[in-house]
Amino acid sequence: MTGLAKENKLTVFHGLSHELPVGIESTGVKTVVTIHDLIFLRYPDFYPAIDRNIYDRKFRHACRIANRIHAISDQTKQDIIRFFAIPGEKIQVIYQAINPIFFEPASELIRGLVQEKYQLPEKFLLNVGTVEPRKNVLALLEAMVSAKIEVPLVIVGKPTSYQLQVQSYIESQQKKLTVLFLAEVTDLELAALYQLAEVMIYPSVFEGFGLPVAEALASGCPVITSSTSSLPEAGGDAALLVNPAIPEEIGSAIQSVLNDPALRNSMIEKGKIHAKKFSPEVFASQLMQLYNSLLNDRRYKVSN
Repeated sequence: MTGLAKENKLTVFHGLSHELPVGIESTGVKTVVTIHDLIFLRYPDFYPAIDRNIYDRKFRHACRIANRIHAISDQTKQDIIRFFAIPGEKIQVIYQAINPIFFEPASELIRGLVQEKYQLPEKFLLNVGTVEPRKNVLALLEAMVSAKIEVPLVIVGKPTSYQLQVQSYIESQQKKLTVLFLAEVTDLELAALYQLAEVMIYPSVFEGFGLPVAEALASGCPVITSSTSSLPEAGGDAALLVNPAIPEEIGSAIQSVLNDPALRNSMIEKGKIHAKKFSPEVFASQLMQLYNSLLNDRRYKVSN
């Protein structure tokens, strides 16, 4: 890779996912690395030891040699400073962009086809994300039972072994819960699901950003999410923030959205405004500013 960098006379190389090529620091090519999160350091129990060791070596090395670090949230920036002792001025926060499809209203035809394909109930709650412990689906289910919420829940995401625990709980509460699991949903279908749902609940314990929150807001779906990590950044003033460790608080928030049309409409309007921060145009503009600032920084001389 370093040979190709010289051969192609690169001025900037951007490692889009946590790492940079070995030896690139000796080529004279300026470098940017994107760090999405350091969850493996905050919650090591969620990762096998071998994966943690690999991630730590790669991420730490990339942050050390990169000329600039792109953090996808202020939460991630603070974690890079805390865990890797990197100066804050080396790190720029640029929020992730979401697929433009989430900004466009789905046609009645598409919405109807999605409703029919997945046999969706007329009214449902939505949760989006890999079904793993960190996403905290059990707390959501406990919240629904606690608040006696009878509206069905649709969970969209890749299953893991954690889903067995989730299904065991559902079976123990089968008279109180109706849950539908969906996997391998396309972005077009997901956009329709956001628009059909009463509310999207995302009670994750920790996120580097929280893409489903931004997608839901852009789609005009009210959002309830956690008051922890980067999720207040993703949700802004449009989302209802809850303590993910307190199911009763989650349940109360769901009831508020379901029972207060004025609140729901306000959340939808605020969400559409907040979601503009995550448009591809904003992302591209900020990324170009980052590249240009690096190219114009005389501390880093480019040699081709």
